[in-house]
Amino acid sequence: MDYPKTNLNRRVRIIIMSFFIFSFFVISPIVISYTVGYRYDWKKREIRQTGVINIDIKPKDSSIYLNNIKINQTIPIKLNNRAPGIYNVKIQKEGYHDWIKDVNIESKKTTYIKDITLFKQSLPIKILEDIDPSNIQNIYPNRNGVYIIILTKKDSIFELFLYNTNNKKINQIIREEVMTDNLEVNWSQYSDFAMIKTIKKNKINIEIFNPNNPELSENYSFNKDINSYQWSNNQHSGILFVNQNNKIIKLSNKNKNNLATTTSSVWYVDNQENIWILENKKLIKNNLDFFHLSEPNIQKIIYFKNKFILMKKEEKVLAGTLKDSHVIINYEINIDNLIPYSDNNGWFAWTPWEMWSLKENGEYELYTRTSEVIKNILSTENNDTTLILYNNRLVGFNSRYFTNHELLKNIEIYSIGNNIKNRKIYFFGKIANILGIFEMEY
Repeated sequence: MDYPKTNLNRRVRIIIMSFFIFSFFVISPIVISYTVGYRYDWKKREIRQTGVINIDIKPKDSSIYLNNIKINQTIPIKLNNRAPGIYNVKIQKEGYHDWIKDVNIESKKTTYIKDITLFKQSLPIKILEDIDPSNIQNIYPNRNGVYIIILTKKDSIFELFLYNTNNKKINQIIREEVMTDNLEVNWSQYSDFAMIKTIKKNKINIEIFNPNNPELSENYSFNKDINSYQWSNNQHSGILFVNQNNKIIKLSNKNKNNLATTTSSVWYVDNQENIWILENKKLIKNNLDFFHLSEPNIQKIIYFKNKFILMKKEEKVLAGTLKDSHVIINYEINIDNLIPYSDNNGWFAWTPWEMWSLKENGEYELYTRTSEVIKNILSTENNDTTLILYNNRLVGFNSRYFTNHELLKNIEIYSIGNNIKNRKIYFFGKIANILGIFEMEY
């Protein structure tokens, strides 16, 4: 075989070798830098290390778009070596509201998009057609939305029904002729028990209603009305504490046990059944130990556990800690309403214009301010996500990413609850001038 003649003199060989040496020392670092996550930022004209974006949401078969480019990977998704900057993330699934957010990917950091469940696009369905909606006075959903007590009144007869939102069964609880103005229904925030208080012929009856086993419900009679009451904050407990005639009484297992005597209207029984009474700016434990409190005019102890105390003063909520024989006030916020997280480790609090998060560890955070009037807040399975009821619309709000999704509009809602596990809301209200009880997936 004949090879072409080449003229590789010494000068040409030096040039070729110099080129390869130059390539090795210049191109190799560029390749290595690229593989370990460095990129040249053409806008800022500098080399910057890349970041990572991690996406894990529900439903898992949603489509993910980054700057309008579909990511053909299954969730959870981890995208390495992203140049730092602002990226538009869009999450889509048919039958659900789009989730769209601009996120910042930072150098040498991982940006997480997680703990998000897309909201369904659905319409309310009217339920419980056998109940005349014009007779409905109110509905009372429990803490997790599994049970709803429905109050109806026709002429002088009132009835209470229990509706199970899981199995769709409805049962009558009470049918009586009584003064409905004195009827009170209150669900425990910590367990599936309800207090039903009725007054008939100057007799006060308190029923601790057990929706899981109605035959195990307990009834207590009093000759005089109770001044105040408090549910035990122990999980799954149906114990109720009442204050009547200056006596704090424990209602449990069909027995009335006198725990303490006090003339103070501010008291609390903690999860260890220690009795705390506030008198003359002193918080007294079991009539023995006391802690000085500098704040006057405390109206109510909302919660007390592990030296953390939450109190109500006029239109303010005060959070404090017991330390060295004093109650140290950590913060105070103007708040009208409180509901616990679904896991009972904190509270959502709100006024008509603001929503806050309060935690047992003393932390608090302003979630949002709004020009619309907030009527109600509903917890969900995720403490970063709430349902906010305004005057005529319902919005799904995520405080971590500050996103809003309008779920309902042009509605009139009087009472509302949320079946947290099944992601369904139940409300008594009016849609397109139709009055009734409605169910809607979200």
